[in-house]
Amino acid sequence: MERTILENNLVLTPESDIVSSKVKELVEAAKKHMNTEEKYQGVILNLGKVSMIDSIGITFVIGLYKSASNMGKGFKVSGLNTDIKQLFGIMRLDQVFEIEATQIV
Repeated sequence: MERTILENNLVLTPESDIVSSKVKELVEAAKKHMNTEEKYQGVILNLGKVSMIDSIGITFVIGLYKSASNMGKGFKVSGLNTDIKQLFGIMRLDQVFEIEATQIV
């Protein structure tokens, strides 16, 4: 998972699909990146490199949202492809956290 700081936000970019076989690795990377001493106001999950997400992957995204909220940080998802954006809409996740269509670079 790539990590950058952009405009006082921690940007996390998974480099592959968010599926059950990858989630454990993604959780460990996200925890490491979020529990840094570096100051940031929010977390942006950039899905620009993700073409597929399964039910365990959805759980991962919700877990990131909850972790950010518990830390008092904002959370949003960016760079969703059409299928993932539609899935988030069906699951009403777009009402839980902010979804931005454009990819964060």
